[in-house]
Amino acid sequence: MKRMPEKDPGFWASLLAWLYAHKNDAGLAGISGVIAILRASYYAKDSWPKRVIDAALCATFSFFLKPTLQVVGQVCNVTVPDDTAWPVAIFIGAVGTDYILTKMRAFADKKLGSTNADTQ
Repeated sequence: MKRMPEKDPGFWASLLAWLYAHKNDAGLAGISGVIAILRASYYAKDSWPKRVIDAALCATFSFFLKPTLQVVGQVCNVTVPDDTAWPVAIFIGAVGTDYILTKMRAFADKKLGSTNADTQ
């Protein structure tokens, strides 16, 4: 009897090809996630599941960092080198998602002229 006939080895080949094509983005995500885990472990304020979730969120932000910097550079009519993404990814991992979310909420509240219900 054939085992797992619905499994296609072409899927794994496609996945590996995609990962190879995005190896720099995966490197950005990896370094950001590692830095986030180290930061959370150093301060030891949160439980391990929250540390891992924070690291995964930092890694997700960093994975899409290079295209985001390219778009911001085009909008601002500035040339942004690709190597700029590495220190920004490390910064994202070092400050964490809580800091980024707080700053984004403050910016939105300032622009919209409203107060945040979470801070009251």
